[in-house]
Amino acid sequence: MRPFSALFIALLVSHQTALPAPRQSSDPHAGATQSVQHKASSKDAPAAKPPPPLDPAAAPADQGHGSRKDESNKPEQSVKITEVPPVTVRTGKGDIFYVVFSALLLIVSGLQAWLLCRTLIFVRRQSHEMTRQRRYMRFQWKSMQEQVGKMEEQLTEMERQTAATREAADAALLNAEAVMRGERAWLLVEDITANAIDFIRHPHFSFRVVNYGRTPAQVQGYRAYCQISASDEIPDDRSFMDGSGGRGDDPIVPPHGEPLKISSTDMWPPFAIEPTQEEVEKIAANPPELYLWACGYVSYWDVFGKDAQEVKDLKITPFAMVYRGAPQTKLMRPTFPFLNRPT
Repeated sequence: MRPFSALFIALLVSHQTALPAPRQSSDPHAGATQSVQHKASSKDAPAAKPPPPLDPAAAPADQGHGSRKDESNKPEQSVKITEVPPVTVRTGKGDIFYVVFSALLLIVSGLQAWLLCRTLIFVRRQSHEMTRQRRYMRFQWKSMQEQVGKMEEQLTEMERQTAATREAADAALLNAEAVMRGERAWLLVEDITANAIDFIRHPHFSFRVVNYGRTPAQVQGYRAYCQISASDEIPDDRSFMDGSGGRGDDPIVPPHGEPLKISSTDMWPPFAIEPTQEEVEKIAANPPELYLWACGYVSYWDVFGKDAQEVKDLKITPFAMVYRGAPQTKLMRPTFPFLNRPT
């Protein structure tokens, strides 16, 4: 509180009204009293001696110096003050304003000092809280580092387990596919026999479908027709390999049971062709200039895809045989892959 007391005293001193000068009074009565006292003291004093006669001749020459000497030789007159004159200090509105303003300044200064103290207290508390939070964040950061390390270990373990699971799943899939391949139906086309009577001019043939698998097969469709091609390796028209445009009776072919017999004349509409005389001569020439092909396919489902009967599960067995003239005069199997093999 000492700084505030010193500040308050300085403000009061700076705004205090100046006192009247000594031996002066603002009261006219006080001046009158002083004049009466001066006259009374002059009456009581002894009469002064008359001045010596002046030399008229020397007066003009020494007049200036004499006057100065007379002034210096005059006796000093004493003034006696019997009582202190009353001093009256009048205060106006300006003084009251200054006092009020100083008091307000003092109050504002005290309020600012209090607010500053409170602010310092809060700053100190915030500093302590920030220090505590920094320590807690450091602890959390260390905990997070430990958790990240554990998560990396877990991820590594999960990757290892995932790889092992994938390997096991692949192995199980391969095993299931092997079991399905071992147990599924396998349809093959055998005994493709050409028409014995003038096959070149009226090409017709028949064949058998045999199931070499372990489960029954449901035939979805089949097709058998002849075509003339310039190559003896593969026919020009390969649409039979797609398994489309055939006949569907949905017969069942049991495993190692009675084969399914199909003839090219059973197709409707018929796919028979009638070669011209020129084509007949080129087919019968030695070596042949054109080749006569017996083509077709068999599409089916096995028991593993029978319930769904989706196109992706459809199995197709395409076949193609080329006619050889003299001296064989029969249909022969070509060497082109994917022909006469079940899918």
